[in-house]
Amino acid sequence: MRIQFRLLIWGLLLILLNLMNLLPSLVAKIGKKELAGISYLIFSPFCHQISSRSFHLWEVQLAVCCRCTGIYLGLLLGIIFFIIFSPKISQLALVPILIMVGDGLANWLGLVSSPSWLRFTLGLGFGFVGGWLLGTGFSQLEALKEKKWQTRNIT
Repeated sequence: MRIQFRLLIWGLLLILLNLMNLLPSLVAKIGKKELAGISYLIFSPFCHQISSRSFHLWEVQLAVCCRCTGIYLGLLLGIIFFIIFSPKISQLALVPILIMVGDGLANWLGLVSSPSWLRFTLGLGFGFVGGWLLGTGFSQLEALKEKKWQTRNIT
């Protein structure tokens, strides 16, 4: 039960993170464009924020690029998936990670220029697996703590 609460907190933080990504468009819609700078500033250390590689909502660039948008949304969906189904992680989960890393490397080397929808999709898969791994990690830590607690109380 404790693990679900921790994952719920992570889920709420990821909802906030995804809303922060939408903030520039949302505040522009209500006529407060100067507030958009806060979101761009917060995400700038983590994302290149290149306009041509970013989604635009109401003609305003989101705070992060397509790939990062997919990652943040995928993290949230992965945690939700884990909370609902609690599946065990499999080696197949590495596939989306490896594909995104390969695509990122190919883009960086100038071999290809992936379209926005592909960047988003690969980021979504990467983030989903990340959220799933986060849930699995919390679950395993909780199990280890429980086992350690039971071992101490045996004497």
